[in-house]
Amino acid sequence: MAKRANKALERIRLQVPLQEAESYVGAFMGRTGIKWGWFFLIGPLAAFTMQQYQVVVTDKRVIFGRLSLLGTPTTIDQFTYPEIRAILLKKGMLTYKLGFVFNNRRRLNLNANHKAAKAMEGFLFDEQMGTFLQKAVA
Repeated sequence: MAKRANKALERIRLQVPLQEAESYVGAFMGRTGIKWGWFFLIGPLAAFTMQQYQVVVTDKRVIFGRLSLLGTPTTIDQFTYPEIRAILLKKGMLTYKLGFVFNNRRRLNLNANHKAAKAMEGFLFDEQMGTFLQKAVA
């Protein structure tokens, strides 16, 4: 089965090209959870408080592209592996729960799918990428 093209991933690749002697490992899409305080205030519209990220993993750094509601990258941040203190992984039934802990004590918690009905490049998170990320940070 051929994978569909991921336009958000292509835009991030164009805006942040790979450096010399840097190789592409993989990419996945993740999203933050709903902010429950807003849910009690505005109800189901709190689903718009979720943020989506297209994450590109190379052998030297991790690139986070925050996506708008329409799927275009709005903010792109990149962190080398020494700037990341820990990566926490927990496999659920349909998603991986990923926790990135940075050196400035900020956290980014993402849910990333590992199963889907249709294949798309840079959409699913796989176990090889998880082991690579944990070894790179350690």
